[in-house]
Amino acid sequence: MDVYHNGNFRGGSRGSRLAPVPIQRTFLWEKQEILVPAVYVGPAGAVLDVCARIPVEDMAAFLKKWPRERRLALAAPEDYEQVDADNPGSQDFLVEMSLDGTPLQLASSSSINWYPESVFRMGNEASAPAQEGEWANDLEAEQLMEAYGCSRGCCWHFGRLNFNWTGEPVLSPKKLSLDFRAQLSPVTAGYFTTAADTAGQTVKVAHPATGQEYTVTLHECLPIRHDFADMGAPGVLYPEHGCMLSYSVSPEISRDLFDIRDCADGDKPRKKAAPGEHSRSDGAAAVFLAGKSPVPQRRMAASSMHFEPVEEIRWRIVFQVRKKPHMEVSFVI
Repeated sequence: MDVYHNGNFRGGSRGSRLAPVPIQRTFLWEKQEILVPAVYVGPAGAVLDVCARIPVEDMAAFLKKWPRERRLALAAPEDYEQVDADNPGSQDFLVEMSLDGTPLQLASSSSINWYPESVFRMGNEASAPAQEGEWANDLEAEQLMEAYGCSRGCCWHFGRLNFNWTGEPVLSPKKLSLDFRAQLSPVTAGYFTTAADTAGQTVKVAHPATGQEYTVTLHECLPIRHDFADMGAPGVLYPEHGCMLSYSVSPEISRDLFDIRDCADGDKPRKKAAPGEHSRSDGAAAVFLAGKSPVPQRRMAASSMHFEPVEEIRWRIVFQVRKKPHMEVSFVI
């Protein structure tokens, strides 16, 4: 199988072709079986392929809890968060890699899944009768299954990570060291509503993984109006009304791990109407604003934007959580 630097599973040969270094080592990350089949090296950089095994039983349990009709009916962001948390196929992770003690710099990553036909049938059992060839994996996933000899009795999540050299290239490595890190996932842990009399209110919320209790103190929630006349596309009307919430959190937690978001979607931009016509949505995404508090101890949250002022806003408190702890492994090649 040909692997290229700065390519991905669907990216073809846009980078330099790399030489394979077979690894073929398996280990458990928590309860999940991980296969590291090979690392690929060359003067331009290196690529690591990782295969994560997913039991069919786990996918069956997920599809039973979230059948196709329920997944298609999702509306709230919290629902999508929960589906992603429950889906054993959502296995994206990052890896720090060293070859012969020399650390490399992660440049990009991509992933692709492979499923047995039985799993496709589970996920579509309530739909119309299957047509021949309806259930099929991507060609690239099939190529990975063949190249790495993965069992077809289970599901697989394939990750490809592109690295750049930080020093001299290691083209004949003797030792591979890896630090696996699960991606952060958003989890909604609480809700509250703000109106005109917000100042001084407090909200208690528990971290969904650790149980640590946090106190959110609300300082003010002020209406804002933003004029997009000088930065918007010509012929388009943008929602201008929103609110900025000022708050603080105790005990302190990194801003990367804690956030407050508006529960409601914002209004979409509209095309300006010709005389005698009504303006209509132009299909663009909703508009969002961000802000930074002038008071160092305080944080800001921006509401969604609307064409008319909104007096009351329902917010959700979101933590960023890792599903698994870090995992370090080393192999002599």
